[in-house]
Amino acid sequence: MTGLKGDIAASSLTGTLTLTTGNATDNTISIATGSAATSITGSGAGDTISVDATALVDNTALTLAGSAAEVVTGLIGNITAGSLTGALTVTTGDATDDTIAITTGSAATSINRQRGGRHHFRGRDNASEQHRADADRLGGGDGEAVGG
Repeated sequence: MTGLKGDIAASSLTGTLTLTTGNATDNTISIATGSAATSITGSGAGDTISVDATALVDNTALTLAGSAAEVVTGLIGNITAGSLTGALTVTTGDATDDTIAITTGSAATSINRQRGGRHHFRGRDNASEQHRADADRLGGGDGEAVGG
């Protein structure tokens, strides 16, 4: 789907979901992912895209790109956001294998871990140091692995 300016509830979707947003007039778009791989490109630089990733299966890719800010909650899959230039805020869930891989983009990133487990964070370019600092502030769980 291209040009999405409203909300989408796809939590019962079992197939791949690929979305490109338009510039929402109220600057907010809410997306609930399904269980399969999901790709979201946010094209509104002033927009904030809220992604409920609760239905996304463990070790399944959530790919984020574009200039919009992305706020992801309930993540037990993995994030690939190397092409994201908007801010990224992630709140993880409890992955059954205790591993969540997050590759960040070039903007500010905040990662909040809700439950135990080992999470892997990889920053990009000059943002890597900030991601290391963010990972150092994480609470709970049994450790973080950070690379840049």
